[in-house]
Amino acid sequence: MQIAAALYYERLPYALQQEHRNLFQGLDKSGDGRIGKVELLEAGYPKKSFFSFLDNDGNGLLDFEECKSLFFLTKNKAGVCDGCGEPLLESYYGCVECHAFDICANCYGARNKLHPVHPHSNFVKRRPMTSSVMKNS
Repeated sequence: MQIAAALYYERLPYALQQEHRNLFQGLDKSGDGRIGKVELLEAGYPKKSFFSFLDNDGNGLLDFEECKSLFFLTKNKAGVCDGCGEPLLESYYGCVECHAFDICANCYGARNKLHPVHPHSNFVKRRPMTSSVMKNS
């Protein structure tokens, strides 16, 4: 994911790269150049396990390079399971009816027990966004 996110960022126009830097600075409430779990959760991002996924070096803090994955997932509106909040790194299932609900294989298996319940039951298997970015590099 980090490689795909870095490639994506490098291809962005300068204005969008600056937008990402400004977002990072806004999330970095302490101003130390790193984002902690509390700062990310307070900003409304998903569960703690999502933080662990982004924390590539495992030091408990996110630097700008690690946040490129966060920006990539957010900007492309793909990459996080709407059922459990985990990153969608493998094939996933998207709602055919509303196109606004994506779930991982585990949640697809339990789709009748999702909370909140999704009103549609017609899903199609999709490839993660990272696959197409990596193929185009």
